[in-house]
Amino acid sequence: RLTEAEEIFKRIGSVGSAEPEHRGALGAFYAATGRNEAARAELLRIVAAHPDDIYNARRLAEVEIASNRREEARKILSDLATRAPNDWQTLLLLGGLDIDDGKVEQAERRLTRAKSIQPASPMIHFQLARVHLQQGKLELAKDGLRAALKHGPGFTAASVALAELELRAGEPQRAMRELKEALKHAPDALAPGVLLSQVHALQDEHHLAEKTLTGLLEKQQSAADQATIYRTLAWVKLRQKRFNDAKAYAEKSLSGGQATLEGLRLLGLSYFGLNRHEEGLNAVRVHVRKKEHWAAGHGLLGELALQAGKTELAEEAYRKELKLEPNSATALFGLGSVHQRRRQYEAARQYYERAAAAAPGNAAIYVRLGELAELKQEWPQAITAYKKAIELDSSSAVAKNNLAWIYAEHDSNIDEALRLAQEARELMPKAAPIADTLGWIYVKKDLASTALPLLQECALKEPKNAVCRYHLGAAYFKLGRTQEAKRELETALRLQDTFPGSADAKALLHRLTTSN
Repeated sequence: RLTEAEEIFKRIGSVGSAEPEHRGALGAFYAATGRNEAARAELLRIVAAHPDDIYNARRLAEVEIASNRREEARKILSDLATRAPNDWQTLLLLGGLDIDDGKVEQAERRLTRAKSIQPASPMIHFQLARVHLQQGKLELAKDGLRAALKHGPGFTAASVALAELELRAGEPQRAMRELKEALKHAPDALAPGVLLSQVHALQDEHHLAEKTLTGLLEKQQSAADQATIYRTLAWVKLRQKRFNDAKAYAEKSLSGGQATLEGLRLLGLSYFGLNRHEEGLNAVRVHVRKKEHWAAGHGLLGELALQAGKTELAEEAYRKELKLEPNSATALFGLGSVHQRRRQYEAARQYYERAAAAAPGNAAIYVRLGELAELKQEWPQAITAYKKAIELDSSSAVAKNNLAWIYAEHDSNIDEALRLAQEARELMPKAAPIADTLGWIYVKKDLASTALPLLQECALKEPKNAVCRYHLGAAYFKLGRTQEAKRELETALRLQDTFPGSADAKALLHRLTTSN
């Protein structure tokens, strides 16, 4: 009964005009019911009439943030911070803006000061956890989220974030405990329920995943929430390779104007799973054309087209995205990927460098720059690029693996190579290329017995990888197992005549053959 409520809030503002909280009640009502423009107008009126009203000026800044008027919000908050330097709520809001704008160190300073003033605020601990996440300090981030939950046991966002971190760390049971605890406090909350279903699916408990999601559907949900549940069901079915079911759920998630990037991605991948690539791309294109000015939609179409090997369509889609958003890092990165796929490496490098300028905090761009430098055997440039990627994202297993390889092969920094390869292995324990890198470094350090299971794992997972078979042969040779060494070296050279290390493989095989 919002019309009646509005009249009462107007009376509260009139009768209680002497108190900031009461005079701003109508503005708060508008904001709470999603009427941001009305809230803004009301709060602007109050702040103009009461220039010293910090409480409602801060509320106005919150409305500006919700309306994506970030510069206006920052201006209001910066003025408040000057007038009231110990107002922790102002520092909290400024810290949040700083995080979103990539000003991590500034955010940490503001939020640390806010915490010294109000140590029991769950939101301060939550925002500090976001800072630590961006810094790659995962344990500190976990500590911050636990502190947020200690001071606010029903803080669902903190529970979900902590569960996501536990999941990334390979601790699904801990993630599950966090989510179940969150659901005790908020049994109808969507986010923890959806993530819990994903944890079940990742452990191949698909029936539990589906049971959780259908339970959420049975509750009264908004159209947007239903779309989220259908998307997650599509993802679960995709994991099971039940592509027709995945497609049906993805289509449901997109019905009623609920088109999202993830829904479209799932739709496209479902078609790809059915080996119906053209149909999948056309289905995604239909939705993107309905929102012709949807830059990110064109970007997704480019991503899927590239995955399907359709470089012309990918280039067309990325150029449309770039036309709509001339500084789009995703479009620039996508165009770099198109040119890299075509082996037009100089053009690819130029696009990646433009993408890096547009998104300086994106580690993936520097990984690609490192790969291009490797192709040209520009080892110092590759080292610089991979180091930058690791600085930006300490969990980048690919950057650590590739840098370890360069150090081992071209820089004589074998101990640093070993450290990086071990860290990469911890981050991606099932990746065959990382097992190969780590195993080869052990071979170089005369630890062939330690290397052997890693290289056997790589050969088992990638039996047509000539480099891996050569490395396995070298490990067998060092262990005196000459027949097995000869077999692996012959296999490597039969698979590929020329590869990194092929000359050494030929020399070693010749040595084994002539010695017999």
